[in-house]
Amino acid sequence: MMRMIGALAWVLAVSTPAMAGNLLTNPDFDSDLAGWTGRVSGDAPPPYWDGSLGYPTPGAAVAGAYLTGQSSYVEQCVDIASQSVDFVAYANIRQSGGGNSYYGEAALMFFGQVGCNGYLSQAFAKPRWVGNGSVVHRLDAYAMPAGAQSVRVSLRSAAYQSSIVIAYDHVGFGPAGTIELPAPTANLLSNPDFDGQLFNWQRPPREWQCLRSLERHGRSWQPRSRLADRQPRRR
Repeated sequence: MMRMIGALAWVLAVSTPAMAGNLLTNPDFDSDLAGWTGRVSGDAPPPYWDGSLGYPTPGAAVAGAYLTGQSSYVEQCVDIASQSVDFVAYANIRQSGGGNSYYGEAALMFFGQVGCNGYLSQAFAKPRWVGNGSVVHRLDAYAMPAGAQSVRVSLRSAAYQSSIVIAYDHVGFGPAGTIELPAPTANLLSNPDFDGQLFNWQRPPREWQCLRSLERHGRSWQPRSRLADRQPRRR
C-alpha cells in the first residue's frame, strides 16, 4: 500500500510543474481571488472564484465576456527589476459561443516604476492547446525591457463575435529557471486537432477558393495580362 502511495506521489510530482520561484500571491486561487484585482470593460460581468474548477487542485479564477467589446480579467502586480523571466498560466474553456478564434489572453505588462506605474510595453504568452478545451500559456526566459521595475500579470477573456468563458489556474511567474514549465509537445503546429476552433489557422484567400471551385467543375483558368483582357469601349 505504501509503495502504491509513493508511486502516486511521484507521478503527481512529475506531471505537475513546480513553482518554487513563483513571485505571485495565491497563484492557484485556492479559496478566493485574494492578491488579484478584477477588471472589466464594455459592461462585462466581473471575474469570480469557482471552487469546483481548477488544475491541479480545485479553485480557479473565471473570466467571461459575452458581447463584442466586452472583456473580463484578473491581474496582479509584482515589483521585479529588469531580467529574464518565465511565465505560465493554465486555462480551461468553460463556454464558447461558436466563434472561430480563441480569445483568452495571458500577458505580462511591463512598467518603468514600482507598483506598476509608467507603462513600457507588454508581451503575450502564446497559447498551446492540450486537449479537452484546455490551453497552456507560456513565456520561456523572456527578457524584460531595459529599465523595467515591475510587471503586471494579466489573465483575460475577450469577446469578439462570440461569447467566451475561461477558468484560469496554476499561474507561475518568476526569474528564468525558477518556474518549471510543461514539456513542449513534439508537434510544431498550434491547435493541430482543431478542438472546436480554428485558432492559429487561416482560411485560404478568395482567389484560391475560386480556383478550387473551377477545378471541381472540370474547368481551368489561364492567367492573361491585363492588356490582353482589355476590350475596346463601345461608343
